[in-house]
Amino acid sequence: MSIEITTQLIHASYASVIRTIDENANIYDNPNQQGTYYPAWFIVHRSPVELQKGIGRWTLVYQIDIWYMLKSNQTRLYDQYSAIAEQLDDKLEYLPIFGTDACVHVLDRSWGLELDALKYSTTLRLYASKGPKPVIPYMEVIEDLRVFLKGQKPEFYTLSFTNTDHPDFTVELPDDIVVSANAFVKLPSVSGKHTEDEKTWVTSRWDIGEFGSSVKMDEDKVANLLWEELQQFVVSFANTTYPQFDVDIPDPIIDYQGEEITLPTVAHQEFEDDGYVYWPLQWDIGAFGSKFVLNQNTDANLMWQSLKLVTITFANPDHPSFAINLPLPITVRPGESVVLPSVTGEWTEGGTTYAPSQWDIGAFGDSYTPNADIVANLIFEVIVPPFPIITEITETGSRAIFIDWNRQRMDEISLTGEISGSEMLERLSMGDIGFVSFEERGGISRYTDAFNNE
Repeated sequence: MSIEITTQLIHASYASVIRTIDENANIYDNPNQQGTYYPAWFIVHRSPVELQKGIGRWTLVYQIDIWYMLKSNQTRLYDQYSAIAEQLDDKLEYLPIFGTDACVHVLDRSWGLELDALKYSTTLRLYASKGPKPVIPYMEVIEDLRVFLKGQKPEFYTLSFTNTDHPDFTVELPDDIVVSANAFVKLPSVSGKHTEDEKTWVTSRWDIGEFGSSVKMDEDKVANLLWEELQQFVVSFANTTYPQFDVDIPDPIIDYQGEEITLPTVAHQEFEDDGYVYWPLQWDIGAFGSKFVLNQNTDANLMWQSLKLVTITFANPDHPSFAINLPLPITVRPGESVVLPSVTGEWTEGGTTYAPSQWDIGAFGDSYTPNADIVANLIFEVIVPPFPIITEITETGSRAIFIDWNRQRMDEISLTGEISGSEMLERLSMGDIGFVSFEERGGISRYTDAFNNE
């Protein structure tokens, strides 16, 4: 079956190949002066179509350059162009003729960068017979910028963007978007802020939908930018939980809706109250130094960290009659070490002398670490005279008993008359009196008139 070759068909064939590389390509078949949408493709004739007469047939020669253009001043621009050129090399070894199963060999393929764009050069040589219609009709413009079927133009619609509500507010609007009929377009976001007469406006949405939403293009549409006035909100700071603690509360912060502020810090201070220690922890709307977004007037209340203190109390339960100045209680944090205080002095009760020796939780001067409230009880030791002399009266007579309590031994001297303690010590020093142990002596049954050494 013969194929009618037209310039329009050749352009459509090239456009079909371009579509396989860039399905959203903006394709023009002539250089454009304005209204170009990037990335842009141009199908340009390097020279007029040539009809060469041969023996029994004609040869149609198309010398066509494909130009690919991106917006300038992009990074890695050469890499982007070279990547497209490599794909054209792969796709254009043979050119499929649009709407048919035929293809033609593409000759003289080469590429390079000219005028900040990619130029890909090709040549087609088509063998044809001359029919009743002109072989080379006048070239038609691909007005719809898309691949089309011969004799049928698909519909394309344009989405434009305006700022008519506040044209005096400076904002960069997106370029127009051209898509095929019934395609969906994602509405672009626009950031803008304008302050005037102590009022501030920011971009909020398009009148046809929110930023980022999709709209169906079933006709040409214009999206008008909408603005909203920002309100000012206040974040106030207070200490309502423990107002008795004197802390420096920050001043209120005033800013616009949606603005992000940094919550202030309260200096670390410790306060004791009813057996606890307290210090500032954070605000009830966030930690010190954290970010907070203003969406309404807000009261920020100071929150506190607390720790129960432990107390060491000192007592004398064994000899409460002794007039002792006990140390004052010591209050510390759990796990904090203290030094146990000392108590000095001697007290006599029932003929026995006592002296403080330590606490029941440790010796004087020792380090002690409490983890809970505790009472430290005072412990005493008995102070024994070195040579107590006791007179014992028995049925057969009187005798003096010498007792060395420290060595736990004793002896006795029969009394023929009154003897003083000093005389007893003198006789002891001369060795007149020996010692036997308590066990050897068998103990003492009854004593009277106990007195100390003179």
